[in-house]
Amino acid sequence: MSNQLIKSFLLTLLVVGILFGMFFLPRLNVGGKDWRRVNLLRDVQHRDSAGNILAEVRMDSLAGTWEIGVSASDSAENMGIAFDEIVEEEPSEETSSSPILASTSHEASAKAESSASRSSEQHQGGKPSEQSAESSDVSVESDSSVHVDLQPIDYSDIETGGLVPIEDFGGSMSHFRSVLQQSGSRNVRIAFFGDSFIEGDILTSDLREMLQSRYGGKGVGWLDISCVSEKFRLTARTSSSGWESHHANDKRGHQASLQGLNGAYFLCRGNATFTATGTKGRAASADKATVLYAPGGLTLKGGVNGGAQQALSEENYGSLSAATIHADGISKFSLNASGNGRVLGVALDGKTGISLDNYSMRGSNGWYTANTTDDILSSYARVRPYDLFVFEYGLNIANKNQTKYTFYTDKFKKVIRKIKAHFPNASILIVGSGDRDERSDNGFVTMRGVKELISAQRQMAADEGVAFWNLYAAMGGEGSIARMQQKKQANLDYTHINAAGGKVLAKSLFDALTH
Repeated sequence: MSNQLIKSFLLTLLVVGILFGMFFLPRLNVGGKDWRRVNLLRDVQHRDSAGNILAEVRMDSLAGTWEIGVSASDSAENMGIAFDEIVEEEPSEETSSSPILASTSHEASAKAESSASRSSEQHQGGKPSEQSAESSDVSVESDSSVHVDLQPIDYSDIETGGLVPIEDFGGSMSHFRSVLQQSGSRNVRIAFFGDSFIEGDILTSDLREMLQSRYGGKGVGWLDISCVSEKFRLTARTSSSGWESHHANDKRGHQASLQGLNGAYFLCRGNATFTATGTKGRAASADKATVLYAPGGLTLKGGVNGGAQQALSEENYGSLSAATIHADGISKFSLNASGNGRVLGVALDGKTGISLDNYSMRGSNGWYTANTTDDILSSYARVRPYDLFVFEYGLNIANKNQTKYTFYTDKFKKVIRKIKAHFPNASILIVGSGDRDERSDNGFVTMRGVKELISAQRQMAADEGVAFWNLYAAMGGEGSIARMQQKKQANLDYTHINAAGGKVLAKSLFDALTH
């Protein structure tokens, strides 16, 4: 038998060479799960403070990720990022940590003094004020921001369960806090925008309950005719038939010019029905049910608590109309539409007190709001004049290969400016991204890029003169979603909270809003 040692050695050398070469390939992602990189030197390489191997971090920045079954452009779109704007580079220590500061810089303080004098007066009962109906011609494209130099966020001494104050740049929260004192004589309206983090009324249901318990009010607020969370929404059961549904995150068929603030609209082509039943706490009943729709083309009938339906009269607010039923203790509302037309949704509110609308959209980055037309926003400002806008986004933007997020905040500034143009008295609060974890050799740690995104969101709030609240800090900082999961307050995806976690964070936000 001939000696095979040379061939065996060459074969071994070839295999080792291939394995070393595979280290330089992009990391593989299958079904949203990262596969560990082939790295023969893994046990002897240097690591950063989070336990990540520095050589792998550098290679991820250079090579990115291969996603199986998803095109590169689709992958970027699912993250809420335009593919040609992705910048992959190694996180710098200078931006990897970033505070919970109750005070702002001198520039922000001066801005607050000049803005705090804004009038906080809105309608006092009766028909809503037309305070911003004439604002549809206001340009929101110009750069009205003033750069504010901020101190980095200090995450070194986070007190779990402690108060995380709102940073109020420009005195934005003054209006909301002043109208809370008027809640006994008028509706105080909150529009809470977000992604799947608040889907199904998670977090917002408990926040609504806490605010209504202290300041009065009832009803679940806004309800889409149809949505992906209708089967597991915490505060209302809804059913519908005969509608053609369109949402801003649809791949095809959606027309932004027809959407409402919910980023959706629902078409009736003949006959359609909708039923809503309140199920939890003070949201379980209301005193008025309002249908918001495009004028003309539809005949609407509505009924409450199983009673006979009656024709609904139309009140016109420009490009939108509203039809309202007033009755004490509405626990169930039914709607029948006939004809050809467009309905945006239904709202169940109290006569006075807090009304909190959950405008969640799965997979959203929030940009869609800027595409709502000026005419429709002017109508909203008349029929639902909001006192506070809350924007919670981040899950679909954070990316472990991304450290610069100005591409995102530059576009989101258009949302802020458009809201300011049509709701000039309203307070605006930016809620920073929550924690999103990834697996490392040291267990679950905060995904690279999350802190940089939060810093960018905070800088955006300061530049635009609105308020900022650090949700990540309220969760407990580094690796907090994993700790919440151990307490059964978050899901096993280490990204989303559940109802129990929503209640905890709602209390934190309630304390910040009322502090």
